[in-house]
Amino acid sequence: MSDEYRNNENSVNSGASGADTGHLAQGPDENSGTNVWQELALTPVTDILVLTNVLIWVVLEIIGDTTSARFILQCGGLWPDSVTYDREYWRFLTCFFLHFGPGSVKFTTRF
Repeated sequence: MSDEYRNNENSVNSGASGADTGHLAQGPDENSGTNVWQELALTPVTDILVLTNVLIWVVLEIIGDTTSARFILQCGGLWPDSVTYDREYWRFLTCFFLHFGPGSVKFTTRF
């Protein structure tokens, strides 16, 4: 059998229509994987924010119940009346780092 016939037979059997059918069954290249540390170096701000969120949640989970609205409010949760009447503007920042239970931190940080 000629090489040209084999190439045409491979393209018909695999459904490929291009002339380059010799690489259809190959797996991923060994050198195509990226290093985890290289990926982390590309997004340092995001990684720091995710780590901060997780660490704050762990600390709050240790000292209290993160599924309690009262506890979250005491730790800096956003409550409109606290901002409006008590002028606790810092709650606009702290609320970004508070999570209501493990599901919230998992969804927010995509773990």
